[in-house]
Amino acid sequence: MSIIKHGGSQLKTSVEVAEALIQEHKAFTASLRTCVNRLDALTRSGNELAAQDQLHRDRILDKLSTLKSRLNNNAKRSELRGRVLEENFRLQEYFREVDEIEDWISEKSQVLDSLSMFAKHDVVSLFTKVQALQDEIEITRETADKVVKHGRQLVDEYAHLEPPVNERTEKLRLHWDELVQNTQDAILALSHSQTETDYADMLARRDPRRAYELKAVVDTLSK
Repeated sequence: MSIIKHGGSQLKTSVEVAEALIQEHKAFTASLRTCVNRLDALTRSGNELAAQDQLHRDRILDKLSTLKSRLNNNAKRSELRGRVLEENFRLQEYFREVDEIEDWISEKSQVLDSLSMFAKHDVVSLFTKVQALQDEIEITRETADKVVKHGRQLVDEYAHLEPPVNERTEKLRLHWDELVQNTQDAILALSHSQTETDYADMLARRDPRRAYELKAVVDTLSK
């Protein structure tokens, strides 16, 4: 699990962990509100006591002021922490979306690689499989575009998140383009192969001897 640094803090990169941290912070915020209410009650009592006890008045008021200052400081830090955790959660959601597309690309790349294991004479079947993959790519393109758009929105809201977002976005674009290019190359190669197969079949019917000689030459060049 990688770590993202934010200011002086370090946040683990996981949607689940980020969400758990937010829940913990909400519990802390609730306890902080309880402290505020208790301090309000204590302040009222302290002010009344200070008005009645001139000898210890300054000491009482100083103590109340110190408590209020510390509580305000904790409240400000808590507010900042809440914003950081929310940003981190949004970022981890984006990373998870990217990971899902990356996993899909990896899966389809493996499918494309495995097609080369099929017999070359089954060109029509291979062509159908690659075309089906191309259709899947077009269907998934909309989802991938939404993920990229989500990344841009994050950067618009949180400019300091631009480096990690751009890094993941560019890697996603690169892997996506590679899959698209490899699929197109496979379709082109199969189209050429189908043309050659059709020509060989036609030649075999019209001139079997010529077809045999041509096959021998091709086999020799393929070794």
